[in-house]
Amino acid sequence: MSHEVLTLFLKNSQEFIDLAKSISPSDYGKVAKPGEWSAGFVIHHMADSDSQFAVRYLNILTVDVPGIVPFDEEAYADAAYYAERNPAASLAKMIAAHAYLAELFGSLQDSDWARTGNHPEAGIVTLADVVKTAAGHIGGHANQLKEIINA
Repeated sequence: MSHEVLTLFLKNSQEFIDLAKSISPSDYGKVAKPGEWSAGFVIHHMADSDSQFAVRYLNILTVDVPGIVPFDEEAYADAAYYAERNPAASLAKMIAAHAYLAELFGSLQDSDWARTGNHPEAGIVTLADVVKTAAGHIGGHANQLKEIINA
């Protein structure tokens, strides 16, 4: 299963990055529908959620059944000043993080993918489960960028 999860993660990551790179800075404020996040906010959100997921991955790899801390994505937009920051910096962070994660995940053994953490809502989850969740999250936001680009 870990090979399929890794393939999905890498595919969705690259798709998101490619879409984000295709957005000109003048379109960072573009939205698909009124009231939804702009392209820039989506890029900032992905960089921040990547950081949260990376902590989860490393904790699962290094701590026996660590607690997984959920995060409030809406609170991040205000607290991390998405409206004032340059999405290009967040995209650069995401590109670097995904290069790091591709290398890390490619080095893992089956036993690493089976390590577990404890999520307060989902219960006991494996590293493979967490990476699969992250891959779905990235894919969902890639679709959101497509909607913004095509709006």
